[in-house]
Amino acid sequence: MKKTSKTGDKQPHEASRTAALLEKRGNMMVLLTIASVVLSTIVGIGVLSPLLHTAAVFPFFYTAMKRRDHRWSVIIVFRWALALFATIVVLGVFVPGRVGTSLPLAEPVVRTIDAWVKVPGSSPPAGLPYLLWGMALFLVGSVVSGGLIGFLVGSVAVGGAAYGALFIFRHGFNIIQVALVAVPLWQLSLFVAGGFILVPASQIAYERFLNVERDPNDWPLLRNCMYIGAGFFVLSLVFRYATAGPWRSLLERWTVL
Repeated sequence: MKKTSKTGDKQPHEASRTAALLEKRGNMMVLLTIASVVLSTIVGIGVLSPLLHTAAVFPFFYTAMKRRDHRWSVIIVFRWALALFATIVVLGVFVPGRVGTSLPLAEPVVRTIDAWVKVPGSSPPAGLPYLLWGMALFLVGSVVSGGLIGFLVGSVAVGGAAYGALFIFRHGFNIIQVALVAVPLWQLSLFVAGGFILVPASQIAYERFLNVERDPNDWPLLRNCMYIGAGFFVLSLVFRYATAGPWRSLLERWTVL
């Protein structure tokens, strides 16, 4: 009986150690992401930024996928995206011009938002072609590269959204009001969709090219990620048509654009 008790005590202890190790790696990934934004801002070369941002996260994602820890892989994706977005916005408060120079879509996003509010009939930011072709590129790229191209595309998209949010903050009357409209709902839904879809899409490459066998227990989580991601993608299309008008009205009312 004592022997069984010791073995049982080992399992929660081992699980606790594993959780602590994963959290440590997650924190390291966040720090590297912050460093990648700082470095890309200093260098100020737009094409280099997605490479630096992806280099900060992909080794951690690759390790988790090789280990078949898909739950942690999903967490990594969202923590990276949040760290990337927040760091760009914070740095942009102090050096907006430099941050804009370092992001591939920064200026086009700002011009689109500005024209949409001021010029009747202009297309909104993150319009239908962006949603459809962006998701197609993201999905196909993730399938063939094990997530590498997905992170590159995601870096460009998140960076553009962060700079667009910064532009709105700089022209807003009230920080709380502006926070509600800093990122369009359809674009936010697209990012959530991509975060869930990235892992099951990337799994295909790990199985075919890296001989990572899928355990039957993996399928429910991967399937749920695909369903949730697909649901949020459809929701992004609905939000695009249902909330674009109100979003523009709020920008006119709450900003000096």
